[in-house]
Amino acid sequence: MHVLKLARTPAPSVQAADTIRDAVIVMADTNCGALVVLRDEALVGIVSERDIVLRAVREGLDAAATPVSEIMSTPVKSVSADTLTGRAIEIMTRNRFRHLAVIDDADKVVGLLSSRDAFQEHLSYLFDQLLSLESFVCADGPGG
Repeated sequence: MHVLKLARTPAPSVQAADTIRDAVIVMADTNCGALVVLRDEALVGIVSERDIVLRAVREGLDAAATPVSEIMSTPVKSVSADTLTGRAIEIMTRNRFRHLAVIDDADKVVGLLSSRDAFQEHLSYLFDQLLSLESFVCADGPGG
């Protein structure tokens, strides 16, 4: 399956100059644990709940005054909309992050993929494959 079918679209986002508090409000309103960070329309980072806790709260930053750009994860890895789920999982696992920006042919952000959604879909796919193979091996009739 292609990642765009699993990604949150449109991608929940904030601007790089928005405050950490602004990001928390968007996360709460969209029920999302991460946001893409844009400068105008260009992807410049991803900010997650983990970034907020480890880089802002732990350091005692003022959430109402500190821009998201100071705590966001960067550089950002992204994938094209037609990337397969298995490849996206490989990228997230190898790079040890939980969210991946999905971009179109013009490098515009079109979605945000979470590892949870990718793993859940991939596991479902693998389970279906297992059932299909089990049916094939256990089938009665010609060749069975």
